Amino acid sequence: MVEKEPQHCEPKNVPSDDKERYFSKKWFYRNLSNGEKVRRQWLMYNEVKNTVFCFPCLLFSNDTRKCPFSNNGFNDWQHLNPYIPD
Repeated sequence: MVEKEPQHCEPKNVPSDDKERYFSKKWFYRNLSNGEKVRRQWLMYNEVKNTVFCFPCLLFSNDTRKCPFSNNGFNDWQHLNPYIPD
């Protein structure tokens, strides 16, 4: 799994909760202060489960207190910003 690297599936921006929130592909990128966009290689999206995962935590951790993106993934789109800053 490590040698193949994570597969990056692009979300389809389909609302997933009652407030029309969804995971946007903008979260795959971080905007640096110099205007450059950098891909978050560690972030994975699972289309079937509609969740995001941290690739290293998925492999090496199952403690959701340390990383909410391990184990079952994360899909609380309203509270994604504190975990993945713009």
